[in-house]
Amino acid sequence: MAAEFTLFNKLPAEIRMLIWEATLPRRYICFGLIHGPREILRPPAIAQVCRESRAITLKNGSPHYIYSCGYDGLTWYDPSRDSVLWGSPRVQPSRRTVPRSRPRLLDAMTSIMYWGFNIGFGNHQADAKQLARSLSDEYMGMQNIRVVNLLLYDKYVVSPALHGEVPGRRDWKPKVIDAIFGIDTIRFVDLRDEKEVESISQILCSRQSSIEDGSELIRAHALVQSGHKAREQSASQHEEPSSNPKYWDVLMRDFKYQWLIDRYEHDHETDSSAVRLYHGQHIDEANTWVKKTIAEIPEIRPVAVFRKESMPASYYTWKVPTVSWNGQAWERTQ
Repeated sequence: MAAEFTLFNKLPAEIRMLIWEATLPRRYICFGLIHGPREILRPPAIAQVCRESRAITLKNGSPHYIYSCGYDGLTWYDPSRDSVLWGSPRVQPSRRTVPRSRPRLLDAMTSIMYWGFNIGFGNHQADAKQLARSLSDEYMGMQNIRVVNLLLYDKYVVSPALHGEVPGRRDWKPKVIDAIFGIDTIRFVDLRDEKEVESISQILCSRQSSIEDGSELIRAHALVQSGHKAREQSASQHEEPSSNPKYWDVLMRDFKYQWLIDRYEHDHETDSSAVRLYHGQHIDEANTWVKKTIAEIPEIRPVAVFRKESMPASYYTWKVPTVSWNGQAWERTQ
């Protein structure tokens, strides 16, 4: 092993940096679930390999302070890789202003997994209103949140390697887990992407133990891609609609209207340039206020998400972990 590592060190520095970058996993931080553990992150394992790997780890992520659901402490966070799940819109991370030596996770989050949206596939305007108002909540309307992953299907994958195989329990086989996750603990599937959905569902359906999840993934994709029967009447009652748009496209169109409507109600008393709009009305996207307000809308992605069980050491339930970060490693303070 030492000889192999010596050969690795002979590679050009640029190549070694690319390899270290590729070994940084995509992981998730989980808070606010009514049932189940809270999950925080420690630095990736490669931080302990050598000085070079530690430098790459610190370049991409750092400890962040978080206070929520009884946890008051630090979590590792890599904005380009790690995802944050707030389990319920009723459970919000604290905005306490107590000075801390580390940045707050709340201020650093650039994307979020959102579990509080129930897609109805019936009344798209009601769905859009629900979604817009949820995203306008105190912690979801922040400017730094640029991507919202709407969880339309969520699977928590139990690892047989941690618990062993339990008779009667339909666990995923290790080969399926490796094929879906690789080195990561989370995998998103964009439900608008037919090729990605087909690829993942084929992996799942290749093993009897996970065929149900493959079917659920295909079903969620079909719902997002389903055609929407336009409710608006044509210019003539005898004229057939020119197209049958997909439900998701209609939802996003109506979401834009609802976002502008809600922002007008929020801004018009202090901003005379705010424009009042109604559903179906022409949107003048050249208008300064309209352009600025639309630019604040985060990217919304309908996704299925697979979350792999982490090592038990990352679970903290209501107990404040007594650890601190010394700049290179976690240390116990007692």
